[in-house]
Amino acid sequence: MAEQPKYNMNNSSIKRIMLEVKELQRDVNPHYTARPLDDNLFEWHFTIRGPPDSPFEGGIYHGRIILPADYPFKPPNIVLLTPNGRFEVNKKICLSISAYHPEFWQPGWSIRTVLVALIGFMPTKGEGAIGALDYTSEERIVLAKQSHTYRCPQCGCLNSETLPEETEEDRQKLQDQIDETKSQIPQAPPGETNGKQESNNVVATTVPALVVDPAAVVAPGAIAAVPDVQLLDGEKEEENGKEEEEVERRSVRERRPTPAPAPAPELQREAATQPEVVITEEEYNRNIIKRRLDIAINVIFLSIFILMAQYLYNS
Repeated sequence: MAEQPKYNMNNSSIKRIMLEVKELQRDVNPHYTARPLDDNLFEWHFTIRGPPDSPFEGGIYHGRIILPADYPFKPPNIVLLTPNGRFEVNKKICLSISAYHPEFWQPGWSIRTVLVALIGFMPTKGEGAIGALDYTSEERIVLAKQSHTYRCPQCGCLNSETLPEETEEDRQKLQDQIDETKSQIPQAPPGETNGKQESNNVVATTVPALVVDPAAVVAPGAIAAVPDVQLLDGEKEEENGKEEEEVERRSVRERRPTPAPAPAPELQREAATQPEVVITEEEYNRNIIKRRLDIAINVIFLSIFILMAQYLYNS
C-alpha cells in the first residue's frame, strides 16, 4: 500500500485547500461534487450535472481541477474528461475562472465557485475560445445520455453512481447559485487569453504522486515542490517556462511559501482533532493588512536603530 503524502499544515495554501475539502464534504450537493486525489492535494476530480433546461440536462460530466502552488492567489486549470459537446476533453479550457485569465481571478473564489460557474457556462456559445466546441443540440443530447456510463480511469468514479438524485427545489437553488456566481464573474472576450499557457493537451490517466523524502522535510514556511502533471506528448508542464514567468514565480515564492511535508504523522492527527476554523474573505483581507503593517513598523524601528548606532559610532 502506497504511503500517503505529508503536507506542511502551516502553509497557507494547504490550510485553504483543507478548509475547502471539509466544506464540500459537509455540503452534499446533487449537482456537483469534488475532492482531491489521495496522493496529490493539488489535483481535484469533480463531477457535475448538466444545467437544467439545456441540451446538457440529464448529463453527468467528470473532469479535473489542477490547482497552482500558490492557490488561491492564482486560478486553477480546468479539464473535462467526459465527452459533452461544449468543451474538448483532455484539454485545459479557457474561461474567466481558469488559468487562462488570471486577471479576472479573485482569491475569495473557491472550488465551489469554479464548479457552479462551469455549469453556468455550459449552455453558452464557444465562439472560438480555447478548448471550446459548438456541437448541435441534438449531438449534445446524445452525449448527455451516454455520459452516465463514463468511468474515470484515474480515480475510478462512475458518473451514474457519483451524484444523488435532484429535486425541483435543488434545481431552483442551483439556478440561484448560477445567477449569483455569474454576476460576480466577468465574461472573457472570445478567443482571448493572457498568453501564458504553454500547452493545452493533458492526460487524464497518470499523475505522479507527491513523494516525500525524509531528508527533504523542512521547517514550516519553507518551499516544497508540487507534483508535475503529464502532457499528451510526454512533455511535462514546465515550471520554468519563459524567463519572464520564472522571475514571476520566484517573486511569488519569496512572498508566499508553497506546500512542504509535515514533520511527523502525530502532528497531522493532532491537527485533525483541532476545532475547525472558517476564515471569511473579510477576515483574510484584514489579516493581510495587519501583517503588512507589522512588517512596516518593524522596518521603521530597525531603521531608527541603525541610525542611532551610526550616530553613536561617529560621535
